[in-house]
Amino acid sequence: MKKTILLFTLLCASIIGFSQSFEGVVKVTMQALEVPADMKGYESMLKQDLTISYKPGKSKVVLKGMMGTTTVYTDSLKKEIVMLMDMMGQKIATKTALTDDSKSPASADLKGAKITKTSETKKIAGYNCKKAIAEMTDPETKKKITIDIWYTEDLGTINTGSEINGILMEFVMETQGMKMQYLVNSLEKKAVPESEFIIPDGYTYQDMDALKGAFPELGK
Repeated sequence: MKKTILLFTLLCASIIGFSQSFEGVVKVTMQALEVPADMKGYESMLKQDLTISYKPGKSKVVLKGMMGTTTVYTDSLKKEIVMLMDMMGQKIATKTALTDDSKSPASADLKGAKITKTSETKKIAGYNCKKAIAEMTDPETKKKITIDIWYTEDLGTINTGSEINGILMEFVMETQGMKMQYLVNSLEKKAVPESEFIIPDGYTYQDMDALKGAFPELGK
């Protein structure tokens, strides 16, 4: 379950993260709009707030939830992704190589999707947004899923490798019996200091298999 949520977050964030022209801070809420009957009453546990900072070639995603804080640093110059997890009294980190395939996983998924643009429009966080519907196959369940995407071109067009060339502002999809929403609350284009991307000390680095052993939820 938590693996699905984390991947959902990173896929959405990556659309903005590797725009080489964007610099600023985005604040996002990710939550369950609908849950299976056996999860009723637990919706608040699935709500997570994110703060995403960007400089050209760099991004920092801070995800805060009831279990603790996860921070993901991406650096295209160093070609690495560092994930820090501060949960349940443990401070563990993992580092992976940033390859061409991992630079924009969201773009890769959208590229293989059937995209239908609609005439619907609305404002999100003060930006004019357009709606598109993406249809693709869930890689885990092999079932067809439909994703409602709201994006803005107010800050320029972004090459995602698909027909959607804008910054993702809202994303609603159904997976594992849940309807999940990613919603941008604020998007501010501003200078972000280099100090924001300095990775702190105090974490024990492990490979991904060891990390899954420390946090079994990642493997689910």
